[in-house]
Amino acid sequence: MKNKPLIFTGIGIFLLLILAYFGGSKYYDSRFLPNTTMGDTELSGVTVAEAKRVVTQELHANTVTVTEDGETVTTFTPFDLDAKVDSDAFLTKVKDEQNSWAWPLAFFNKYEVETSEVNVQFDEDALAKLVETLTLSKPDRVAPMSANVQSKDGAFVIEPEVPGTIIDTERLKEQLVQTVLSSEDTLTLEDAYVLPALTAESNELKQVVEKLQSLADVTITYTLMGEEIVVPKDQIATWLSLDNNGEPTVSVEAAKAYLQTLHDKYATYEKTRTFKSTNRGEVQVPPGEYGWSLAMEAESQNLAGYILAGEDVKTTPEILGSGYHEDGTDIGNT
Repeated sequence: MKNKPLIFTGIGIFLLLILAYFGGSKYYDSRFLPNTTMGDTELSGVTVAEAKRVVTQELHANTVTVTEDGETVTTFTPFDLDAKVDSDAFLTKVKDEQNSWAWPLAFFNKYEVETSEVNVQFDEDALAKLVETLTLSKPDRVAPMSANVQSKDGAFVIEPEVPGTIIDTERLKEQLVQTVLSSEDTLTLEDAYVLPALTAESNELKQVVEKLQSLADVTITYTLMGEEIVVPKDQIATWLSLDNNGEPTVSVEAAKAYLQTLHDKYATYEKTRTFKSTNRGEVQVPPGEYGWSLAMEAESQNLAGYILAGEDVKTTPEILGSGYHEDGTDIGNT
């Protein structure tokens, strides 16, 4: 029986391991498992009461540096804000969720305690005063400008947003509290700036660009005096913009200005005509009450409507007066 010593040794080691396992389970029944941390605070092997003292001590010992534009604006500690930690219920809950029988596995798995549920109370007046001080730390703060859509060279592009320097006081307050809770030692004021409502990556603006571009691509053809005149698409693009509700709109005044060029070229009202008389040959007939003109007010509204409808149109503009003919004359040739 030469193997008996080895057998007894193996049994002894096994029993020691069993005792160590049960002893460890008993030990960690009232303590946090190994590799348990909360922020930078080590909680491994401590009781809930000890953990509360450690959390409170490290909380008050932490100094937070607030920066802006790479420069230090101020420093503060949670003690300056009269911070009080009420973590009994939270730490007890975390401890109860840990399985003390699994303590050997904890050496190989890190357990990070979330700090979002830790109840830390601050003196509201002290916190508000710190927020006010930080808000006023830079004179002449400017508001951000949202990204917007511009017409350039007949195409629509998104003009990027311009970040401002105005501080969102509620967000700053939340960040101050979260910085303290997470035991971080720096806070950047840029992270608390009021954000532009729309950025260059906003899907809303991308959809607007697509919509405006589709409206600018419509083909509007006027038939006038026997000719077909296509409204230039690059001009249409410059007439389009967004109203206060973010909806496409057309500058009626710009449309009217374009129609004025057609009026000046084709209309006959108040224009001298060339007439071939029977006895005198070609004569100049001075303007009178007879003749036609474009209905500028009505047709400018029509033109804006054609564009916003987003469909190709072929039409004759509205006419005022007398004598309009598709053949190009209102009094004939002889």
